[in-house]
Amino acid sequence: MALLLARPAAAGEPEVFPLKDGKRGLKGYGMTTFAGTEPERFEFEVIGVLDNMLPDLDIILVKSEDPKLQVTGFWQGMSGSPLYIDGKVLCAFSYGWRFTKYPIGGCTPLESMISDSQRPLRGSADVKKSSPKKSKSKKKGKQAAVTKSLGTQVAT
Repeated sequence: MALLLARPAAAGEPEVFPLKDGKRGLKGYGMTTFAGTEPERFEFEVIGVLDNMLPDLDIILVKSEDPKLQVTGFWQGMSGSPLYIDGKVLCAFSYGWRFTKYPIGGCTPLESMISDSQRPLRGSADVKKSSPKKSKSKKKGKQAAVTKSLGTQVAT
């Protein structure tokens, strides 16, 4: 009977560490898998925030003196790994730079990801369809296509 009543533990939404409070010198930890399938903890420190590294997207720069990252630095397989400060999620790892003297990486603020997740998907019924603008060419019947570009993020 107890087996029938057992339910999986519901994970509540994690608390978000506000980007505005992400200042140089703050220390935290991240979780990633260095080998196998078990996530391991690593330490990091905030270097600063790159305002508008991509259009409408700030990136948090971090460094690490954790021994696990001293040889390899931050690497491509770490994309999406959460970084925490005071037990709250600050960001997810998204950028690594090769050939740096110190392990330096960039992460996408969780606030930005939450904001992006609330935007309508391209092609969905929620996206307003715009009518094509009329071409300024003198040829009759021709219309210029309207193209809207969305800010994109490339994870390394």
